Amino acid sequence: MDVDDRLELRVVSARDLPEVEGGDCNPFVLVKCGGEAEQTHVVNNSQNPEWTTQRMIFLDVAENDVDHVVLSVWHKNLGGGSDVPLGQAIVYLRTVVLSPGIEQDDRIELTPVPGQMNECSGSLRVELSYFVGDTDLLDDDASDDEDVGAKPNMLV
Repeated sequence: MDVDDRLELRVVSARDLPEVEGGDCNPFVLVKCGGEAEQTHVVNNSQNPEWTTQRMIFLDVAENDVDHVVLSVWHKNLGGGSDVPLGQAIVYLRTVVLSPGIEQDDRIELTPVPGQMNECSGSLRVELSYFVGDTDLLDDDASDDEDVGAKPNMLV
């Protein structure tokens, strides 16, 4: 596998999400990084959800000039209707990219999703780490004698 650089992101929790029509919300988070998207699982009936999912990995962040990640929090309508946006958080990657291998742990206040008509409140906690390494880092054929550790990021 050819991995030049990667962003590892984990959605940890949300706090103080608004109630939705019918009571507590069923939140999940849609994460968009460049042209890639992943999402967390749905946490039922919680305005303060915690996610125990594994880290999401986004590859070739620098190569694709990705400078931010958008995390949109949604209410899953279990009754079959449309999902409802609860807010979004935008994380700019400059600090994490310039500090490879150092975990960044942020709590970000939610802002309305463009076109959102319902109340927006709450915050989202995320952990991010950026790595730059050899292209053979995850290659099973890499020799045990080779130094395949992460190399410092030289982006300025």
